[in-house]
Order: sequence, then C-alpha cells, then structure tokens
Amino acid sequence: MRLTVIIHTYNEEQAIAACITSARMLTKDIVVVDMHSTDKTRSIARRAGARVVTFPFSRYVEPARSFGIKQAVDSDWVFILDTDEHITKALAQEVQQTLTTTPHSHFRIKRKNIFGKRAWLAHGGWWPDAQIRLIRKADFVSWPTRIHSTPEIHGTGGIMQSPMLHFFHNEISGMVKKTAIYEAIEAS
Repeated sequence: MRLTVIIHTYNEEQAIAACITSARMLTKDIVVVDMHSTDKTRSIARRAGARVVTFPFSRYVEPARSFGIKQAVDSDWVFILDTDEHITKALAQEVQQTLTTTPHSHFRIKRKNIFGKRAWLAHGGWWPDAQIRLIRKADFVSWPTRIHSTPEIHGTGGIMQSPMLHFFHNEISGMVKKTAIYEAIEAS
C-alpha cells in the first residue's frame, strides 16, 4: 500500500524534526502543510526530507486538512499527524500489517497524551482519545473547516490497538493560552 504522512505546521521549528523522524517509521513520503510559518519550520522540514507546501494562515488546523490530503497524489492512504504527535514503532508495524487486508476505509488512532513530556494522562477522559487519522483516500469525502471537526468518509472504520504519542503542552500556562484561543474560535 502506498501511504503518505501529512503534517500540518505553523511555527513548529522546535518539534518538526522529531515528528518527521517518527513518521519515517511508516513511510518516506511525508508532506508538510505549512501555514506561512515565520520561523525555520519549512527549512528544517525540507532538510529532514519532507516535501513542503503552503496553505493560508489559520489559527487552527481544520481548514488545511482537506488540502493536505489532496497533496498525497500517488498514495492509497494518508496518515494525518500533528507536530506534537509521534508515531511509535509498534503503531507503524500495526499499520503496515493491517492495510494490506483491511475492509475498513479509515482508522482511529489512540493518543497517549503526555503532559510536559513526562506525565501520561491515563485518566480523566484523556485515554484512549482515539482520533480518525488514517484514511483511505478513495473513501475520503471532505474535512469540515470548523474547529475540532471530524472528516467525512465513506465506509466503515476500525481502531488501531497501538497508540501514537501526543506530547501536548509543556506547562499549564501554554495549555490555558491554547484553551482560550480555541474557546474564542468556537464562540464565534
């Protein structure tokens, strides 16, 4: 199966290289959809071997999701990955073994949410936090542009047993700031 990893970015120079390194466990075909970063994100991504395309700036990623999927021209499947997420070796192996025989059109991937790169939030609704991230392109319809939306996909979904790692927020102040931004977007 031909698979492309799609990574959406905006000013992620500190995280993009490690994200791409983890994606390489799954495929060499990596596309970074950058929303006009003002730091070194694009140059770091190119040096890491990713193809970089640009999308107009947005304060959240959903407006760029459909565009990103369309960039995987020669692939059968796409794996959507954010820069604060890493694919694990176990997940890469499970994906590679599953895609050759699956009847499903998409899969939810469990996210092991890790706060401050140290504490796994295994309780309080933070686990398994499964998100649709692996999609057969032929069955993809669209990704609504509203914040925290889920994609429209024909067919049935499955769930991978191996999680990806989600290294979100290094400190409480960053978490509060991001929550305030998302609340303002959702309120409008």
